[in-house]
Amino acid sequence: MKHSKTDIRFMEMALVLAETGAATVSPNPIVGAIIVKENRVIGKGVHLFAGGSHAEIVALESCTESPEGATLYITLEPCDHTGLTGPCTKQIIEAKIQRVVVAMEDPNPLVQGKGIRRLREAGITVVENVCLPKALQQNESFVHYITTQTPFVMLKCASTLDGFIATRTGDSKWISNTDSRKMAHLFRHRADAILVGKNTALQDNPLLTTRLGSKKDKQPIRIVLDNDLFLATTDIHLTTTAKEAPTWIVSGKEKESSEFMSRKKSLEEKGVRVVRLPYGTGKVSFPDLMKYLGSQKITRLLVEGGGEIAHSALWSGVVQKIIWFLTPQVLGGNNGISVFQGDGAKTILNCPKLYHASFLPIEENWMVTAYTSPQSFLR
Repeated sequence: MKHSKTDIRFMEMALVLAETGAATVSPNPIVGAIIVKENRVIGKGVHLFAGGSHAEIVALESCTESPEGATLYITLEPCDHTGLTGPCTKQIIEAKIQRVVVAMEDPNPLVQGKGIRRLREAGITVVENVCLPKALQQNESFVHYITTQTPFVMLKCASTLDGFIATRTGDSKWISNTDSRKMAHLFRHRADAILVGKNTALQDNPLLTTRLGSKKDKQPIRIVLDNDLFLATTDIHLTTTAKEAPTWIVSGKEKESSEFMSRKKSLEEKGVRVVRLPYGTGKVSFPDLMKYLGSQKITRLLVEGGGEIAHSALWSGVVQKIIWFLTPQVLGGNNGISVFQGDGAKTILNCPKLYHASFLPIEENWMVTAYTSPQSFLR
């Protein structure tokens, strides 16, 4: 179905508006709403946090005049059930909205078409799938989470053109430029959690915080994989600042020795949360970890670890998206530290395939974004 230019224009406005809640709304979806009457915007709303008013309700409450007979543009199907808030369909009907334009159906089984049906039963005209690809991409994390109960995983790396993240001496500052690093902080700001390995935590001693220069910067949960809780034996930023920004250390240890318990107590006294997952092959199982993180309502995970973590995440099949910052430099040898450290594919045919790659110039760097599966909405 071909949609009108007017519907597309106002829906695009609603999608831009929705982005203002992208960093705070998890585990709920990103949603924006605009109410239009006689081609004038009379109300706007954004869903800002779980448990807060939904976008369409905020828009109704913000109206500068009666919404009776108006059109509601909403980036996600209105709900028709009672959760942390009441059903939005009821208030839309009571407001005597004449027409509702929806970008995408809500994949949540509690909704999934029920809201649209209720509006139509009330005599409201509903137009569906306006700017659908943009809406699906905006809520790709929510769609993945609500349908799999595991987080949408983004693997971020920065390398030279020949694929190295550091020289043979471990020097890596700075492969990416200042603007690329600012972009990386934006990804952190939108993520629920950041994952690194023990070696990155020790060697780089990162803070893994969002530093965009605003007091409203949201700090994601910092997760470190450390089987033996070795981080308890040294003072690093991640543990000494655990009471300022949440820090979890995940172990796959089979048995809890007295030394393990002593380290666990030491970390917990610093404010660190210690998580012990089922024992795999000597390391934390990434699929098991994703199930656990999903149970904790983590919908967006940013993997920033070194070569071993990047390799394990990719080959375990948990990565949905790769964000790769490339700098126009070459190491010029074969003894640097590679983006992926571990056994690769035996044949080109068996190489992990990436889809829908896009390239964004950032000064003299490039940001390459690609998916690990052929997302239909990007075609």
